[in-house]
Amino acid sequence: MQITYFRSSSYNCWSICQHQYFLTYVLGKIAPSGKKAEMGTIFHKVMECLASCKKGIQEGYYSIEDDALGNINFDEDVLYDKDFYIHLFNKSFDFYTDEEKSIHDYCTGDKNKIYEWIENTLTGQFDPRRLIVVDAEPHFDFEIKEEWAKYKYERHDGTTIEGFLQLKGTIDLITEVVKERAYETIDWKTGECRDWGTGKQKGYKDFLIDPQLRIYYLALRRKYENIKEIAMTMNYVRTEGPFTVAYTDQDIEKTKLMLKKRFDEIRRTKIPAMKSRSCNHWFCKRVCWFGKDNIDGKCTCQYIADKIKQEGIDKTIAEETEPGFTIGYYQNPGS
Repeated sequence: MQITYFRSSSYNCWSICQHQYFLTYVLGKIAPSGKKAEMGTIFHKVMECLASCKKGIQEGYYSIEDDALGNINFDEDVLYDKDFYIHLFNKSFDFYTDEEKSIHDYCTGDKNKIYEWIENTLTGQFDPRRLIVVDAEPHFDFEIKEEWAKYKYERHDGTTIEGFLQLKGTIDLITEVVKERAYETIDWKTGECRDWGTGKQKGYKDFLIDPQLRIYYLALRRKYENIKEIAMTMNYVRTEGPFTVAYTDQDIEKTKLMLKKRFDEIRRTKIPAMKSRSCNHWFCKRVCWFGKDNIDGKCTCQYIADKIKQEGIDKTIAEETEPGFTIGYYQNPGS
């Protein structure tokens, strides 16, 4: 199977269901966001804008242009006014729940839940307005230029692609804890604190080996070479609260070995395994769009799996890849 990059979600997707990975990252089939994920996007947009405004005040500018909410004007008094974040919340809610963007129906209770997440966050230690903001929603995209990370593939359209494995992603927030010495990243989670591969509750030991945190640490170590310490925090805003991990540079090689193992495993795979051949697993029925969507009377998972079995993976890729999709395509979260 062909692979050109990892983002934390693609790495985790393989752990959850190889077939879902194949549909998403090889064929380019896009599943619409679930309602809970969409609610999380609304929350994240408010946090992003508040952090960007705080960064503006730190650096002496008082207007930002957001890709979703448009022009936002502010000053130091406005930033800490409750009406300001309520205004941002209403704009974010209206933008993402617009019937042209969302397939979901929302009620007052849904809106109140998101507002409660915002209120809880802004009364806690991770209120972005009260932190020193280094960057809000920065993207990273870089190659691992090591021999094990090289690839070369013949594509179904006759073209050849080659290069080095890339790491891509978007970090919610980077803050400065100690001037020019220590940073902390904050990743807000509005979902459950659960390993979706096993369905089990996550504990502190799970975060020590968490792929998202390790990939982020590797990316930040490249970008901020002079910063001595970088702490990584996941804050579950509606459940368990924050988990903070402090990696060291000794962990970088462990992270690369983790990536190499997964990279090699995906490349060696001829037929991706399904979570459930009959799509009756709780994950297929409750979480995965492809277990519910239909093509020719079958769920998308079964349709593609049957085609691979009958006609081979190469022909399946040639005929089922979404128009315009390329193997290295990456969509930023919330786009």
